Amino acid sequence: MTLDRLMLRWAERDPDRTAVIAPTHRYSYRDLSEAVHCHTRALEELGAGRGDRLVVALEPSFEAVALLCACARLGIVWVPVSPENPSARVAAVVEAVSPSAVVGSTGSEDLVRAAVPGPDFTTGHVREGTLTWRSPTSSLGGDAAGKRRPVLDIDPAYVIFTSGSTGTPKGIVMPHRSACGLLEALIAFNRLPRDAVVGSLAPVQFDLWLLDTVATLGVGAAVAHIPRSSFYQPRRMVRYMQSFGVTQMNCVPAVWTLLMRHAQSEVKEIESLQSTLIGGDEIPLSTLRQLQGLLPHMRIINAFGHSESIACSFADVANPIPPEAQRITFGPGHPGVELLNVDEHGKEIVLPHEVGELYLRTGTLFTGYWNDEETTRAALVSHPLAPQTGEKVFRTGDLVYFDECGDFFFVGRRDGQVQIMGTRTEPGEIAETIRRFPPISDAAVFGAPSAASDHAALIVALCAPAENAAVTPAEIRAWCLQHLPRQMLPACIEVRDALPLNVNGKVDVARLKREWIGKAESG
Repeated sequence: MTLDRLMLRWAERDPDRTAVIAPTHRYSYRDLSEAVHCHTRALEELGAGRGDRLVVALEPSFEAVALLCACARLGIVWVPVSPENPSARVAAVVEAVSPSAVVGSTGSEDLVRAAVPGPDFTTGHVREGTLTWRSPTSSLGGDAAGKRRPVLDIDPAYVIFTSGSTGTPKGIVMPHRSACGLLEALIAFNRLPRDAVVGSLAPVQFDLWLLDTVATLGVGAAVAHIPRSSFYQPRRMVRYMQSFGVTQMNCVPAVWTLLMRHAQSEVKEIESLQSTLIGGDEIPLSTLRQLQGLLPHMRIINAFGHSESIACSFADVANPIPPEAQRITFGPGHPGVELLNVDEHGKEIVLPHEVGELYLRTGTLFTGYWNDEETTRAALVSHPLAPQTGEKVFRTGDLVYFDECGDFFFVGRRDGQVQIMGTRTEPGEIAETIRRFPPISDAAVFGAPSAASDHAALIVALCAPAENAAVTPAEIRAWCLQHLPRQMLPACIEVRDALPLNVNGKVDVARLKREWIGKAESG
């Protein structure tokens, strides 16, 4: 199975059914099929084919859905970036993957031009999008004959770039077989009726958008793209949900936290809403309890996982949540997944309530990180219980435990990685970006609890100026705005004369974090 087949399997059976809902238009499966054909033809005229990369800087839209499908049909590797990103971030992705083309919407020409400068690039138009391309000189598929070979389910479907600990984003390479396997598992668990309308707020560069889009189309239902601009306008967001007739809302926990804080009365009036799938971050119990109080009939699904497998487990949240509960389970893993709880010595933990590291064994894993063998080897490791087989499993870095029923619970991270707005974020990447600012000599970046929620996190950056340099937090923030996605911007920036070092001569981040949290808690 490839993504295009999963997305279009209802196009012939029921072509007049609504597939994609936008603020100003509803598109049918027939419309989608025709748009896919148009994009496929345009990409073929470019000379792009199997193994070539296409960097896509689009907002969630009908055109993005159709272009994804066309890429899958031709075996072109989909590499999404958000137009909300600074041009330097997009340029880094372009440099990493050497794409055959970069696609941007009609409003993002400046972003595309900044990301792909030089005389080798020309500009054209495909339907509603601006297509900027160069001749494909480097591809996984090799020569022109290779690009015309059949697309296999083991071919890469997409590369999604996430935060990297070394200051360089990591590109997660996902084959069709793995992506479709996970999405079919979600379809089976979700049990969406064909008249469902799934609301989506995720940016195209987030694999939650893929989950929303492909799993919805895979059952013949409709995906509704709620404008990203409504994220910080909760009442406007609710109006879109009502006008679209959303029956299931897929989102990160921060969406419901905002709605519970600013639009409870409006949420209560969404008559169509029957379920919500929440993923990408730990869900605050306070938010869930408020939500169940407002909409007691609504099914709440906790989706847990990693971009390296999209997700690995789904669980229905107990309704009501027991008053003594401190965490909610993410379940035992979907069918076809084995969740292994492994101790620090590589031995399986067999007793409930003992914390270990989660290792993921499944056929829906990524194949590696783009052009990064070292990081791939650290993440895809030998099966700790059967190393003689040569099988690779994913070492997630998540700390977990399971209960007597075999249901797993998330405790924290083995490393310093944190999640901001549903996106796993490496503080090391932020620190490396700040260190590149000339007035800065060093920086320590870490995640800390937010006063707004016991479960929410914020990014703290403590910076030391270079010798004879003067710099303000506002200047550092402006630098970060030029080089980092908005969700990775530090919430707190402090400038200190110097940063303490540990015995190894490295910045003592652990000490700084303890001191900062202690100061924050004491008021």
